[in-house]
Amino acid sequence: MWLSSLLAALNKGEHRCVVWSGSGGGVVKTISCAEVLKRSHPVYQVTRMAYTSVEEHWKPQMEGLEEIIVTRQIPTLHILMSLDELPDTIDGLQKPNTSTDFWDGGGAQSHPRSQPRHQQQQHQPGAGGGGRPNKRTRPGRNKPGQQHGKPVAEENLPAS
Repeated sequence: MWLSSLLAALNKGEHRCVVWSGSGGGVVKTISCAEVLKRSHPVYQVTRMAYTSVEEHWKPQMEGLEEIIVTRQIPTLHILMSLDELPDTIDGLQKPNTSTDFWDGGGAQSHPRSQPRHQQQQHQPGAGGGGRPNKRTRPGRNKPGQQHGKPVAEENLPAS
């Protein structure tokens, strides 16, 4: 609902820019909201990423143990989107209806997604058995008498 309200406000001219912000698990939703806006409006975009340190204290549940202190780095993302032109001097400015050459240019050769998926999967003989290269058995999931992915003859199964 709030996304449609924002789009309506931009269409009416009530607002000229928006900042999407998210932290931790909210980073994905922040990106999704920005992508929705980019599809419907020609916007200038500036993205900044930071990390927030969070210190957690875990008290022991048993006597004689020490308190555990954990410091985690939580990612935070801020995306400024503006209908008005922003200065070219801003680092990382993305102009409307443009794309980067990151996946097409120099960085793409070393990135695994630059190759089609069928070339990435390699079947190793003897791995997983059958024709499924990454198949693994899970304990407790096999039928009685079946071990390590080997089929069991139906006559050896208990009647159900």
